[in-house]
Amino acid sequence: MIIIFLILVILLVALIRFDLRTSLSRWIVASISGLILAIFSLIVYSVNMWDFSYFVRKVLLLNNRSLYFWVYYLNLSAFTVIRLLNLGIAIFLYCSTTFSFAYFHYMTYSVKKRYKFYLLIPPVFFLISFDPLFTNAVYHLFFHLQIKIFSANMFFRLIDILTIINKVWMIGYLLLSLGMIWRSLHYAYHDQIRQKTFMLFANYLTLYLSFSIIFYWVPRLMFTPRGLGLTARMYAKPYVGLNLRFIGSTGFYLLIFFMTVSSAFFLISIYKYNVISQNRRRQRLFLETTYKSANIGSQAFIHAFKNDLFAIQTLASKGGDNLEPSAENFSSIHAISSTCLNRLDHLHKMTSKPRMNYTVESIPSIVKEIKTAVTPFVPKNIDLIIAHHIRSLDVLVDRSQLIEVMRNLITNSCESIGEKEGRILLQAYQKGRWGVIEIEDNGEGISKANLRKVFNPYYSTKPSTKNWGLGLSFCQQIIQMMDGDILVKSEEGKGTTFSVYLSLSPL
Repeated sequence: MIIIFLILVILLVALIRFDLRTSLSRWIVASISGLILAIFSLIVYSVNMWDFSYFVRKVLLLNNRSLYFWVYYLNLSAFTVIRLLNLGIAIFLYCSTTFSFAYFHYMTYSVKKRYKFYLLIPPVFFLISFDPLFTNAVYHLFFHLQIKIFSANMFFRLIDILTIINKVWMIGYLLLSLGMIWRSLHYAYHDQIRQKTFMLFANYLTLYLSFSIIFYWVPRLMFTPRGLGLTARMYAKPYVGLNLRFIGSTGFYLLIFFMTVSSAFFLISIYKYNVISQNRRRQRLFLETTYKSANIGSQAFIHAFKNDLFAIQTLASKGGDNLEPSAENFSSIHAISSTCLNRLDHLHKMTSKPRMNYTVESIPSIVKEIKTAVTPFVPKNIDLIIAHHIRSLDVLVDRSQLIEVMRNLITNSCESIGEKEGRILLQAYQKGRWGVIEIEDNGEGISKANLRKVFNPYYSTKPSTKNWGLGLSFCQQIIQMMDGDILVKSEEGKGTTFSVYLSLSPL
């Protein structure tokens, strides 16, 4: 027991050292802290059972007599030890289950908030119903107020009923937590997210198995009730259910080995994916910094260039009125300047932070509008094929911004195909809790070296006079603001596939 306690303390310190900036990591730390508190309280309880069991003395406490002095100096009352043990178990179960709900990304914040409140009710009920003061007061009510209809059998029958109720929700929380993490694994769309979720599932499974072996007896009346006004004796009851004899000393040493390997595995996986998350944060910071610095320069350029174009447009209008033979040329100048102004407005939109107007939209309806919007601009040498495998699927998006994103992606596909005969497949389907709109082309494809850079602002393999490298970066920014993502797969010489993942509407 002491070794398991030390292993968990090391695990807790390492988790705090790695990362406490996210709510998910804080829930993990809180759940491990609860388990540490419960095991600490069980050690204190077991020290007082030193003379009752060889198994407790030799296996659980390693014959460490110095523990007597530690417990003596702590000077914890019987009720305090029981309360700390119950509190640790309640914290572990509540925080572990709440973590699984917080990790499940496919619920709205308000729904998660409600679940946090509802999940708190059973642990609070457990803390009250098995609080020593409460059970002692009930005992006093049954026997010291001389209520004849009650007896000792009825008191312990009530305790048995409370035990069953609390046992049911405890087992339910363990299964519910694993089920929610498994659902997250099922709905994960990205390989890294899927691997991370699988690691978390495996780690929590081993942690729950260890918890179940050590605390299989919880909840239990851990003292002899004597009524109000008398000192409750915690250790008068035989050491039943707490000595873990059913697994034996060899089994307990195997449990220690199991916990050591599990904790090491937990730390490795947390460290590994902490590095991944840090890299993703650095990449996001790089993109945001690039956007900000580029935005300052582009806005200044747009402002100055628009002033010049307005001047040209004004002079062209005046010149066209005074010089009839040159009116056609001035009209062309006016048209070109108008086109430039429209393009500058488009550039301004892409370099500014978009304002989102979220509505619940049907994916088949969106696909239909995309087809209507892009068909006139698709060259005759390219076949645009529409295929969706869903009749109705609602997503929470900004419809106009999403249409603009799809227009950009299809334009990229057209440019990739060029003048050769080609095809673009636009399809939609459901994948877990995601609605997916996919654009696949048989164009030139993207090399592996360039594939990681395609979403960087101002990066483009096209001539800089025709393309400033803002399209894909703009698309990614818009989709991520909708709580979605864009994945790209490409093979040079064979084509490219862009998959737009959109969160299903919770409404």
